[in-house]
Amino acid sequence: MRYEIARSVERGNGLFAVRISGIADPSTHQKTAAGWNPLAYVGVGKLKGGDYLLYENMNGQWIRYQDHALALAKPPYLPDMSIGYVQPLSVGLLEYDYVEQNGSENLAAWIAQAAEKAGK
Repeated sequence: MRYEIARSVERGNGLFAVRISGIADPSTHQKTAAGWNPLAYVGVGKLKGGDYLLYENMNGQWIRYQDHALALAKPPYLPDMSIGYVQPLSVGLLEYDYVEQNGSENLAAWIAQAAEKAGK
């Protein structure tokens, strides 16, 4: 999932997270617990020369994302940041709950809002 998130950031796509917890497992009828937001584990960092790079959080530490080592434009949905700082994508992007926020009716609006925040 991190790979696809990173590729979307490189392409300048809009992003958002959707929790799909609360859906009952057909075999056990138990509802699933909320998972982690993957946008909290991918970030953009600013280097001394002003370039921005992708990072991923591994065991609580931000490391450069090796599959996407080229500089990229700062995504418009992230606030400006200091040199040496890594901003998780979850700070600038929205997270929705599909069940509680009626995703079947609101998904198209969520997509449109994410595209607008990305300047598309």
